[in-house]
Amino acid sequence: MNCTQAHKLLHDHARGTLDKTTSACVESHIQQCPDCAEKLQDFKSIFPALKTMPVPVNSPEYWNQMHSDILARIKGPQNQQISAKKSPAFSLFAAKQKVHWAVAALLVLSVISLSLLITLTNRSGPIITETVFPRVIQLHGNVFTDNSNNLLRSDKQLQLVSGTTLRTSEQSSVLLQTDSNSTIEIIRNSDIVLLDCTEKKQSFKLNEGELVADVGKRMPGQVFKIETPNARCLVVGTRFRVSTQSDPLSLKTTTILSVYEGRVQFDAGGKTVSVDAGYSISALEDSIGVQSRIHPVSSSKKETAATFKRAESKRLTKKQKRTIDSGCEKIADAETNSEKQLLLKALSYIDSGKINQALHELEKIYQNESHSAEARATALRKASLCYSITRQFEKSIQMLERILSSPFPGSLKESALYELISIQNTRLHDYESAIRNMKRYLDTYPSGIWSEEVHFSLAELFYLRKEYQAAAEVYDSVLRKFHQSSRTKYALYSLARIHSRDLQDCAKSLPLFSRIQSDFPESDFAEDALFWKADCLYRMGRITQAIAEYATYLKRYPQGKWAAEASLRSNRTETAGAQR
Repeated sequence: MNCTQAHKLLHDHARGTLDKTTSACVESHIQQCPDCAEKLQDFKSIFPALKTMPVPVNSPEYWNQMHSDILARIKGPQNQQISAKKSPAFSLFAAKQKVHWAVAALLVLSVISLSLLITLTNRSGPIITETVFPRVIQLHGNVFTDNSNNLLRSDKQLQLVSGTTLRTSEQSSVLLQTDSNSTIEIIRNSDIVLLDCTEKKQSFKLNEGELVADVGKRMPGQVFKIETPNARCLVVGTRFRVSTQSDPLSLKTTTILSVYEGRVQFDAGGKTVSVDAGYSISALEDSIGVQSRIHPVSSSKKETAATFKRAESKRLTKKQKRTIDSGCEKIADAETNSEKQLLLKALSYIDSGKINQALHELEKIYQNESHSAEARATALRKASLCYSITRQFEKSIQMLERILSSPFPGSLKESALYELISIQNTRLHDYESAIRNMKRYLDTYPSGIWSEEVHFSLAELFYLRKEYQAAAEVYDSVLRKFHQSSRTKYALYSLARIHSRDLQDCAKSLPLFSRIQSDFPESDFAEDALFWKADCLYRMGRITQAIAEYATYLKRYPQGKWAAEASLRSNRTETAGAQR
C-alpha cells in the first residue's frame, strides 16, 4: 500500500470503521511511513475535539431581527409605506396571514406536481436516468487507475473518461459496459488505456495482459477497436478474446486473437485478415501467423461447447469464469448424450437464475456413478457455484470436499482444492482453514498450476496474522521456486521489509534491498529499497555508508516521498559526526 491509497483510508481507520484486513494493511503502512502516521494522529486528535465542541446557539435578538427582515421582504417598499400608518400589532397579523397563504399555496402546488408525476409514470413507465458509458459493472480485487496507483472503486455510476488507464493485479479483474449492449472484461495482470469512449467510437489500447470483449452489433459509423503494441482488432459485432505479452529476453511482442462469435478484422505489420468464429490467430511483432481452429471437434460437439461457453460467460464472478474453456472440452467430450443434455439444462437454469432447478439437475449427474468421472466432477463444481451464488458457502465447500474425497483424476481434485481455498480465504474469511488447505495444496501439488498463487496468498495471510517468521519462510520459498516470476520484486521487497522492520534483522534485509536496486532499478520498489537500505545501515551503526546511501537517494529522487526524512537523517548524522 502506498501513501495515496493510505490517505484515502486514514479517516475511516481513525474512526475504526474499516474491516480487519484493510485496517491491518493501513497499520502496516503507517508503521513505515512517518507522514501518514502524523496525519493519522491529526485525525485522532480532531475527532474528540469535534465531539466536545459546543453547538452555537443564536440569541433572541438574532431571531427577532430575522423575523423583521422576512416581514420587510414580504411587504415590499410600497406595502411598507402603507403599513407604517397601521399599528404594529395589525402589521404583524397581516404579515403572518400572508406567510400562511404562501405556505398553503406551496403545499397545493406540491400535491399537484406529485399527482402529475405519478400519472406520467403510470402511463409511460418508470423515469429512466441516462446511463453514462463506459461504466464499471463488476469489480474484483484491486484495480488501479492511471499511473497514480489510485484504487478504482466499485461504484457503478463512476464515469471513466477518455485517456484513463486501468491496471489489474494478479488477483483482480474489472468488467466494463461500453455501451447499451457491449462489455469488456479486463483480466488479471493487464494494462489498458481507454483511448476513445464516445457513442460513435470506442477504442482501447491493451498494453499488456488479456481481455474478453462481447460487442453488440455496430450501427453505421460506430467503431469498436482494440489495439495492442503490435496489432489491431476492428470489430463489427462479435465475441472474442485478445491477449498480448512481451518476451522479457527477446523484447518481442505477441498478440493472440480468438474469435468465439461473429468476425474480427485483425491488422498487424500492414497486413489485414478477417478472422471468423471458431478460429484463432497470432502476430509476433509485425508477422501474422496462420489461423487455427479453437476447438477441433465435430460440428455438434462444437455447438454444444459454444452453448456452454455462452451460458457460463454471463456469470460475472471472475473466479467462476476461469474454467470455461476446460468446461467446454468436458461437455464436448462427455461419454453420453444424456450427460450433455443434463449439464446444458442445469447451466440454462443457472443462467436464468433458477438455482434450485439447476441443483436438482446437477444432482442427477453427480449422484449417478454410471456417468463419467469428468461429468460428475463438473456437476459437483457447478453445484458449488450455485451455492456460492446464493451465498451458501458452507454447502459450496461440501460439494468441493466431495470431489476431494472421491476417486477423481488429480487435476480435478487440484482445481477443487484451489476453489475451496478461495472460498475460505475471500468469502468466509476462515483464515485458519485457508492456511491449513494452502499447506495441503503445496504438499500435494508442489508444482501445481496455482502453486505460485497459493505461495503468495499463504505468505500474506501469515503476515496479516503477525506470524512474521512463517511469512518470511514462504517468501523465501517463492524466491527459490519462482525466480522468473513477474512478482519476484514484490516478494523480494516484502521479505526485506519483514526482516528489517518486523524481525529486526537488518543483516538479512541488506542483500535483498541491494538485489532490488540491481535487478529492478525501474520498478516501483526501487525508491523504497534504497531508502530502507540506508535506514538499515544507519541502525546497524554503519553511519558513513548510511549517509552515502541517503545522498544517493536525494540525488535520484529529489522529490521522492522519503526525501524530507532522508535529508533530515543525513544532516543529523553529519552534525553529530559520522562514525563507521
